Amino acid sequence: MAFLAPMPPSLAAAPAQRGGTPALPVRAPAVCPTGAPGRQRTVVVAVARATDLPRRELLAVAAAAALGVSLQPAGIARAAEVAVANPKSLDEPLTSLVQCRAALPPIRGYLKAGKWDKARTNVNYCTRVLRLSTNIRTYATALGGDAYYDALDVLSDVMNLTTQLDASAYTAGFIPADEGEIPLEAKKYMEQGLAFLDEVEGLMDQLLALAGSNVERVKPAAKAMSLPIVTEW
Repeated sequence: MAFLAPMPPSLAAAPAQRGGTPALPVRAPAVCPTGAPGRQRTVVVAVARATDLPRRELLAVAAAAALGVSLQPAGIARAAEVAVANPKSLDEPLTSLVQCRAALPPIRGYLKAGKWDKARTNVNYCTRVLRLSTNIRTYATALGGDAYYDALDVLSDVMNLTTQLDASAYTAGFIPADEGEIPLEAKKYMEQGLAFLDEVEGLMDQLLALAGSNVERVKPAAKAMSLPIVTEW
């Protein structure tokens, strides 16, 4: 539960931005939460992942709601067309991110089948060979504008979750098991891995959405490249 703050008189006269919406003091507290201070960020992160909207824009919307102002997330309007700051430098990192996204779905089957090494192979191909962290940074720079910050907002989460995903499969692989069976203890790590995978896929979709139609443009070239792992497009 949050208490809405009244809109200050100065805000009504604020200059318009992004299609006529008033300029908002985004750094001001978005809401006045009744719980612990850290819960506000937790809620914003959860909503961001559930709606595929960047956290920075959700914070702005929350701030507007607290002040009694309606503000549409810019990400909704950005979905179809994207103005890229550096188009020539976008294709290479975007292609790698598209390939990484295609490498994620097979991991689900590997985990459920107890093929821990194969699951780790796909994860590590993304993080090491496709240089996931480096390419997210390069991708963010190529996008520019607000999308630059939106991409960097999820970078640490993506890398942390892929590390946890890899660790889940790694740990499960050391639990003794009969061939073709997954012990109860290993199933715990399997479930953890599946949960981490779901989050990684959601964040990767959020990242790729920032490039709009450019994703479909580079996808044929990404698919044409021969990769030493199983992918699902």
